[in-house]
Amino acid sequence: MKVRHLLSMASGHTEEPARTSHNWVRTFFETPVTKEPGTHFLYNSMATYMVSAIIQKVTGQRVTDYLEPRLFRPLGIIRLHSERCPRGNDIGGWGMSAKTEDMAKLVQLYLQRGLWNGKLLLSEKWVEAATSKQISNGDNPESDWCQGYGFQFWRSKNGCYRGDGAFGQYGVVMPAQDGVIAITSLVGDMQKPLSLIWEHLLPAMAAKPLPEDPVAQKELAARLAGLTVPAPQDQKTSALVPSVSGVTYRFEPNDQRITAVRYDFGASGGRLTITDDHGEHLIEWSYEHWKRGTTTYKAHGLGDRGFLRTAARGGWTSDDTFRFRLSLYETPFCPMITCKFHDQGVTFDMQGYIGFGANGRPALEGRRAS
Repeated sequence: MKVRHLLSMASGHTEEPARTSHNWVRTFFETPVTKEPGTHFLYNSMATYMVSAIIQKVTGQRVTDYLEPRLFRPLGIIRLHSERCPRGNDIGGWGMSAKTEDMAKLVQLYLQRGLWNGKLLLSEKWVEAATSKQISNGDNPESDWCQGYGFQFWRSKNGCYRGDGAFGQYGVVMPAQDGVIAITSLVGDMQKPLSLIWEHLLPAMAAKPLPEDPVAQKELAARLAGLTVPAPQDQKTSALVPSVSGVTYRFEPNDQRITAVRYDFGASGGRLTITDDHGEHLIEWSYEHWKRGTTTYKAHGLGDRGFLRTAARGGWTSDDTFRFRLSLYETPFCPMITCKFHDQGVTFDMQGYIGFGANGRPALEGRRAS
């Protein structure tokens, strides 16, 4: 097995190595390799992790630290965050967060065949190899996931190629059109945005600039200025507030690892305190506007980020039910949290993607602490 096999998702595994121990490298090598490396495609994030581990072993630096002066700093990319494995390696295969503009810079660099501001950051030979078909990954001509795979790049229809991130993050390169597209989103069907690009954007791209259209430009500006995340438009208070504010509700052991919640209701907003196996985490909301803040609550599956920036807004849908929408606006996630108070307990229900897995989580039943 060679490094190029790791890069092209052709390690020879027929199932992705699990992460069942503290030592992911050992687990990778203990997983049976049932195909000849280089002959079988399997999307395998642990293969990418192994590339990250190799770089750290050889250079003595995490991948992000190694790339910072060589790639990120010349591109003007700052505040890039990467999650780490239990042994401190950058994971590589997932968990790297960057701004949409930063994704655009990276694919623009590949469009320019490694050249940036007159300096060659990547060899042209590498760019050619990484974005070419290294292995077949399917035979459906209509799917952008069956056009061949390069070195960490997917080949796409119409002679294009791209990088994909979880939940709908795209960096698309269109060499024939001399263009790139970067998209940050949260979608279930990741083919749909690509199909819209091929249907609408790509045919509209021409060799000459489009004529100015002041009417359309004004409409676009107005629409962009009015974009908002839908928020609950509910009541500001309930007759239950005096009896539930400041009360702690405890939960039996559960997959979400939440052990307790407490609501503190005020005149203009309030606070939710979630306790899990990592400690207490505060989330603040407002009744009338998006309340900005931060939280250390990562939910199950959001990795090792120290804190997340939040905006939250909520209200009462009835005397016994409070809900608020939590926007983790530097991630794709914007879940709705609903709490229904009853007798001596509460039903805590979080719906909407907040990590890998299903859209929503089973409701938890909590009991009022004595």
